[in-house]
Amino acid sequence: MTWIVGQTRASGLSCLAAGLVLGMFARPSGAATLADDFANATPLVGFTNASGSNVGATAEPFEPAHAGEPAAHSVWARWTATTAGTYSISTSNSLTPSRLWMDTVLAVYTGSALTNLTPVISNDDLEPFNTWSRVVFRAYAGETFRIAVDGLGASGTGTINLQIGPGGPFMAAWMATDLKGVTVSSLDYGNQILLVDFWETTCSTCVEELPELIRLYQTLHPRGFSIIGLSSDPNPSYVQQYFSTNPAPPYLVGMSSLSASNSLGGPAGFPTKYLVDQERRIVGRYLGAAPNNPPSSSPDPYAFYDRLIEPLLRSPPRVSLQVGRDGGNLKISWPATELGYRVQASVNPISATWVDVQVMAETINGRFVVTLPASEEAQFFRVEKE
Repeated sequence: MTWIVGQTRASGLSCLAAGLVLGMFARPSGAATLADDFANATPLVGFTNASGSNVGATAEPFEPAHAGEPAAHSVWARWTATTAGTYSISTSNSLTPSRLWMDTVLAVYTGSALTNLTPVISNDDLEPFNTWSRVVFRAYAGETFRIAVDGLGASGTGTINLQIGPGGPFMAAWMATDLKGVTVSSLDYGNQILLVDFWETTCSTCVEELPELIRLYQTLHPRGFSIIGLSSDPNPSYVQQYFSTNPAPPYLVGMSSLSASNSLGGPAGFPTKYLVDQERRIVGRYLGAAPNNPPSSSPDPYAFYDRLIEPLLRSPPRVSLQVGRDGGNLKISWPATELGYRVQASVNPISATWVDVQVMAETINGRFVVTLPASEEAQFFRVEKE
């Protein structure tokens, strides 16, 4: 996404084996039935519930595979977000006619026809021993999505219970210390997606994941993602000793505290990770090593967490850009909730040569503000997603 603005001086403008646990935090407000065909998808708005049977439902021509599974007994909803934020969609408590847990797949798309759908996020089994599905992603007010729910195998038909609610409960502010004893606060990470990793140097799974977590941080940090590693080692010296012979992460590594543990729910073993969105909602808890995905492959922590984080980094269809004058300077601002944008300059708006403007953005009244001095020559600026 790019905006271009022109100006002149005169007139310009203990180690667990594997698995994950994610809670469902729906706040239903009403109910609707689910439609068999895409064209007549059930309209849904905001936090809500929907239910319906997929017994006898069929796949349609050009329908994509949902969560990697070919369409078989799919039903559809057309859902519109009412406010910007992180949303959770779940098929919890979907049941077969014999009252067994139904094996569902869940997928969310943008697009207006089966031939032009763009995947946003999908899920098959929430965890290895759970057949219901859940997805968490960022949506913006007025955005409309297509939701498909399908079933697998003999336990793939029955009554579907679709729940749409906020991404999770709010995380209370917490304090901890870094390896030098300096106090750090969760409030230092406002407007960022945060992965909090409870770990120990004696946990083999924990340290095996570190290189992939470092790569994840290096890749996604420019877009508004951070990691905090909170060690439960008896003393910071244990962690310092470990990093004296192993690569130290570029993100903050500190010591676990009761404040952090109580605010997040605490580790149930090591590693335990919590994923927190831009509004400080806890949207996921992951116990143990990142699961193999697919199960036949080797564990890939980078790919596992990247699939969860990317939908939270979604850019809005439109960003509120404001342009104004301050004396002889040009001011450009956009919401502080939208991270990963940079300002570039060029003397020609259709030029292929754009140069990053080396001006730090200030945060004022919930917006990033960049002040650009006027130039003797005509200049053009653009605000672009990195």
